[in-house]
Amino acid sequence: NDTILVLRELDLDISIFGVFSAFGAAGGLLGTWVSIRLSKKYPSEIIIPITTSLLVFVAFLPLLAALSAPNIAVIFLAASSFFWAIIMTVGNIQFAALEARRIPTKVLGRVTSISSMLTYGLPVPIGSIVGGLVGDFAGTRTAIVTTVALIAIAAVISIIGVQRRSGSLVAG
Repeated sequence: NDTILVLRELDLDISIFGVFSAFGAAGGLLGTWVSIRLSKKYPSEIIIPITTSLLVFVAFLPLLAALSAPNIAVIFLAASSFFWAIIMTVGNIQFAALEARRIPTKVLGRVTSISSMLTYGLPVPIGSIVGGLVGDFAGTRTAIVTTVALIAIAAVISIIGVQRRSGSLVAG
């Protein structure tokens, strides 16, 4: 959806993706540092639903970009790349740590392979196709709002999962 937004609606040059990639890379590096610091204070079971919830807010940034003038839209999209990378890196590190702690070593490789396929191998391509179709038929803004709604649902599921296992979001 960001590609359609940048190239079709905002009519920005394709080279701007290099800028977004640089912001994303910086966010990923910062996310690694943040994840290490957070894991010293909080359990993964708490960090994961919080990161998922924060993604809801970051997912709104492309919508703000779509509603803005191109020069302002670039700021929103760069911020989206930066914060998305931070939050996803923190969440992915915490999820991997949680898997490593909870899954027996004998089957850890198989379970993480299957988990990766189910997390990245299916949803990412399917989501990209569906997002592109929604963007083509209903508009980019509708596709972005749909993305935000789906991330919000994932956040609720994540929070419910933590509450069911621990009895509270703040329980360790």
